[in-house]
Amino acid sequence: MQCWQKNKRLFSVTFLLAFSAVFFNSDSSLTQTIHPQKIEQILNLPEEKIDIALASLIIAKGIEPGLDIDKYLKQIDRMADSLRKKINRHKQGDPRRTIRIINNYLFEEKEFAGSENDLLDSFLNEVIEKKRGDCLGLSILYLSLTQKLNLPVYFVTAPKHYFIRYDDGKFRQNIETMQRGLNLTNYYYKLAHNIPPESISKGVYLRNLSRKESLVHILNTRGVVFDKKYKKYDKALSDFNLALKFAPDTPELYSNRGAIYGRKKQYDKAISDFNKAISLNPKFANPYCSRGIVYSLKGEMREAIKDFSQAIE
Repeated sequence: MQCWQKNKRLFSVTFLLAFSAVFFNSDSSLTQTIHPQKIEQILNLPEEKIDIALASLIIAKGIEPGLDIDKYLKQIDRMADSLRKKINRHKQGDPRRTIRIINNYLFEEKEFAGSENDLLDSFLNEVIEKKRGDCLGLSILYLSLTQKLNLPVYFVTAPKHYFIRYDDGKFRQNIETMQRGLNLTNYYYKLAHNIPPESISKGVYLRNLSRKESLVHILNTRGVVFDKKYKKYDKALSDFNLALKFAPDTPELYSNRGAIYGRKKQYDKAISDFNKAISLNPKFANPYCSRGIVYSLKGEMREAIKDFSQAIE
């Protein structure tokens, strides 16, 4: 998945009986060296048992088998501990101050910054290593830390973009990680990303996502990496299929899966996925363009021209 600044398309050991008590504990001293190896195992857990940092790193390990998950979990824990101390020095119950402290820590003290250079900048380990990330990578870092702090922070999507939102039911503030935590309104995102009102009313964009739904977008990006970077189409298709089980109203997933079907010359399946993506976001250019390509390959040039024209519009 791409941020608005980009042009390119993006994105088993068996459980031990009492693993959840240690796998999802924020205390770094309890970090274990054995983790569930399949993201599907985590996605099938109850929502409250899901650790965003752990799950994100497991997804990244699918691309980088030698990734040391515990190394990055410990770094997340240390960062969360530092933030907790800073927040506790000040008056409790002031979310604006808490957000300022977190933003200052990440973007001033630690000097994390936005990046558009590499698809891998979406993955948590790469963000921590390089202190650079795209809108997905920085948002997942922010979400991982605030989960450790037990703060009511959520992952939010716009077309080809991600950001964070603090929402305790009384106070709500958007946090734009690509602009050092700037508070941008929903109205801004509607205009900047040309979001159709029907997509918002359907809950496709600009709503608080669950942890499972948040992880689906990392899984989607891994599928894009398998597709674009490594040409491993079956692995990409597997990621898109799994993601759609847990977030069936995500137009980017249908568009990306449709592209795989197109490469496999399964044209009817591809068109069906592009149709679904367009129904969820009628102003999403990618599926129009991709559907046009499929129609042209089928020799249906009239339909192809219609789609290309719509994509340009």
